[in-house]
Amino acid sequence: MITRVKICGITRVKDLEVALEAGTSAIGLNFYPGSPRYLAPRQAKKILEAIPVLVEAVAVVVDMPPMEAKKLLEQHQGLTALQWHGPVATEFVLLGRWIRGWSVSAATDLHALENHLQKPLVGAHPPKAILLDAKVKGLHGGTGKTLPWELLQGWRSPVPMLLAGGLNPENVAQAIRIVKPFGVDVASGVESSQGIKDPAKIRDFFQSIAWAEKG
Repeated sequence: MITRVKICGITRVKDLEVALEAGTSAIGLNFYPGSPRYLAPRQAKKILEAIPVLVEAVAVVVDMPPMEAKKLLEQHQGLTALQWHGPVATEFVLLGRWIRGWSVSAATDLHALENHLQKPLVGAHPPKAILLDAKVKGLHGGTGKTLPWELLQGWRSPVPMLLAGGLNPENVAQAIRIVKPFGVDVASGVESSQGIKDPAKIRDFFQSIAWAEKG
């Protein structure tokens, strides 16, 4: 079993370099102004220029107007996918490479996700993956809260599933053993402060995943 890893909320090139050295599969760049990990265009450009080939560069957005999303992708060469959070995914988003962010706290949230993915427009252009995060009112990820993993035990995702929500070096191995996701997503769990990644925590995170895959 190979668990893919996405390090989200990268704000500095030095943090990107540590994540790449550890073996991350993808980098998340936050373009949501309400996030403490928000990237201004100049910051994003520097980070994107440092991301090598074969590593995904994912733009994280929340309810972004279609034309603004189109402009974002046009102005930031190197972005390979859009991670969409919010109640409605527009047709423009669906026609590109996209990841559907979804908050979960109960079984009803999984049923709602299944129904969402079966809608005609979404079904015709399904996401490349879904990212499941903890449900916290008024927030869209990066909360440090875990979702109830037992809900996902044995649940079959129709597309590759990325597990997020409060993961850190201490709990990621347990989460992988219970959920068996395609990949995991971490932001606050490998930080020394909001938006600032901790090299030791990143390395410990990957070491914990290696233990989970061996066991």
